[in-house]
Amino acid sequence: MRFVKYSFIKMNSNKGFSLLEILVVIAIMGSVGLMIFTSSGDNKARTIQSDFDNVASYLSLYKNKAMGNSQPFLLQFESAFVSGNLNTTITPYRYTNPVYGNQNECENLAGGDYEEITNEKRFISEATEILHCIQDTGCNEITEFGYCFFTDGSSRLSDNGSALLIQGKHNVDSGSAYLINIHGSTSFFEKLKCNSNAIINLQEPSKLAYCDISKSTNLRTYE
Repeated sequence: MRFVKYSFIKMNSNKGFSLLEILVVIAIMGSVGLMIFTSSGDNKARTIQSDFDNVASYLSLYKNKAMGNSQPFLLQFESAFVSGNLNTTITPYRYTNPVYGNQNECENLAGGDYEEITNEKRFISEATEILHCIQDTGCNEITEFGYCFFTDGSSRLSDNGSALLIQGKHNVDSGSAYLINIHGSTSFFEKLKCNSNAIINLQEPSKLAYCDISKSTNLRTYE
């Protein structure tokens, strides 16, 4: 009977990693880290876009409710940084007294007679900031404001506002900003997106707009 001899190589447990092995490990770790970082940024971008779509749908819902139910509504916007964390909410209210026809202004929550609608869902976000703006001019430091919808289909932002800027950060270097221009007499919403190369002022916490809405070249129609 023929025997086959096997030889085994004994590993030296004291042998360290070679320079090539170390470089390979560093390259793999860098690639994985880049994938995680990129994925996180993409997810935040999608979240901000989804928030914008949801805000636009929320506005349309209450425009239709006001006309369909012959009852005016107020949406109360609150968007502020609390202990370094962003907290944005839109809470629906109904008027306690009848209001009909086209109105010239929207009273703030403290200045009118409103009742919170507790059985309706509120908009809540920890990724998106909503700023009170004036169309083609700019945004301001207001952190709480109202948006009124009336029975004839008209609407008004409080504090002479005419636009909403919805914005958020992907990371320290990039962010997204979307604009809703409001035409009060018809409640028509013009939806725009800020060009990525026009995003500025990403310091956080901040109430500054990431996009200069006074420059039309910064914005494009959002489909």
